[in-house]
Amino acid sequence: LDPFCGSGTSLFEANALGFDAIGIDLHPLAVKIADAKTKSHTWDNKELKKFIGEFIESIKEYNPKIDYSKEYVGDIDYLKSWFSVKILNRLFFVYYKILQTKTSSYYQFLEIIFSSILRECSHQDPKQLRIYKRKKFLEDYDVFSIFITNLIKETNKVIAYNCVKPSKK
Repeated sequence: LDPFCGSGTSLFEANALGFDAIGIDLHPLAVKIADAKTKSHTWDNKELKKFIGEFIESIKEYNPKIDYSKEYVGDIDYLKSWFSVKILNRLFFVYYKILQTKTSSYYQFLEIIFSSILRECSHQDPKQLRIYKRKKFLEDYDVFSIFITNLIKETNKVIAYNCVKPSKK
């Protein structure tokens, strides 16, 4: 039992060694990361590669003439204060592609990769841990390349681990 499991490393290691583990955390992102991390060692590498390849191909369907934010029901003005319209449209497209995989066992994995690029392409000053905006806002950012690069990097980590993971006791 890990009452403050954070991103789930202790749960992952316990599972890798063949032990059942339970983790608790209040932070929703930590819970999502822990859940994806503990599930990742059960994924079939061939299926994972196929899924990720198809997902990356689907991102190529982006059409900059379509406003992908129009279906968003939250505070769009708040988001526009943190992202340029061009960047926000690309982010909405990627996120809607991720939502289409909701029934997949890889859904949370994709969400985590997506969340990992948000600060980088926002108006948040990358040198600050607290909330400070950049002196010069980003007008454009290659959301797709950065997302795909991170997705491939993290997928390769899962595949590498699954190739050498210890057998269950």
